[in-house]
Amino acid sequence: MPTAAISVGYVCMYTLLMWSTYIGAECYSNGTIDYLWLDGLWKKMQYCDDKLMRVPSPPWAYRTKEAHRNAVENLVVFAPLVILCLQAGIDVDAPAAVYLYARLAHFPLQAIAFPVTRTAAWSIGWAASCYIAFLLVTA
Repeated sequence: MPTAAISVGYVCMYTLLMWSTYIGAECYSNGTIDYLWLDGLWKKMQYCDDKLMRVPSPPWAYRTKEAHRNAVENLVVFAPLVILCLQAGIDVDAPAAVYLYARLAHFPLQAIAFPVTRTAAWSIGWAASCYIAFLLVTA
């Protein structure tokens, strides 16, 4: 089982890489094979989505964008809680690992649109964050 600090690092790295799925989908959808889809990347980098990005993203790419947004919103709560607990000497290795595994499950479940399991994964992560907050407050 990873330590709490390692769990925070893994969650941060995982969240950092999530954007590549939906940006890659937009570049692929709006690029051509003649340029190995790099023309789609060039269109995306110009930030003229209304004019240049004429093909809409596939539904799974929209869902991964929402999962990324959700991961960032939850990371803002999780990481400071764990850091404060580590500074206070509170052992939160187990709930931090539970949060890590819940976030690892949430992203692909959101991408493939498993509604009940996706919500369960999010709820487990939320409960782990609440438990970490409880440990911090009661210490």
